[in-house]
Amino acid sequence: MEPTFPLLRLPENVIIKVLENLSLRQLFEFSLISTKTKNLMASFRLRADYVDIQICRMIRLDVYFGGYLFNLTIYNDVQSIQN
Repeated sequence: MEPTFPLLRLPENVIIKVLENLSLRQLFEFSLISTKTKNLMASFRLRADYVDIQICRMIRLDVYFGGYLFNLTIYNDVQSIQN
C-alpha cells in the first residue's frame, strides 16, 4: 500500500494553498470526496464564464473558467461508446 498524505488534517489555510495548485479536473474530483471537501471547494467561490450542457445519447458538460475548459461526458448508452 502506498503512503498517504493527510491533506485534510492540515490547517485550512495550508489546504487552500495546496488546492490552488490543482487543475480544474483535480479540483472537481476533490470536491466529490466528502461534504468537507465540497465545502472547501465552495469557499473558493469559483465562477464559470460560460456553461454548456448537451443532453442526447450522452450528457456533456463544458465549463469555461478564463482560458480553461473543463469537460465532463457521461454516457448512458453502451452502444454509443462502441460506435
